Amino acid sequence: MSTPDAERLGLVNRVVPDAEPAQTAREWAGRLAAGPTRALALTNTGTADAREGLAVFGERRDAAFRGR
Repeated sequence: MSTPDAERLGLVNRVVPDAEPAQTAREWAGRLAAGPTRALALTNTGTADAREGLAVFGERRDAAFRGR
């Protein structure tokens, strides 16, 4: 699959030139850090994987994360 196809299909967030990934990542991280960090954190706690992580800890078993 080509890089433009992966971007078009939503498999990647953004495609940048080879010389720019570090700078682009810093800019993106800065925007996220300046945003509603509490709201972003809360969205992660409502996922199935977050619930699985809590269950695994309490039940002392291996996790079955599904990316959801």
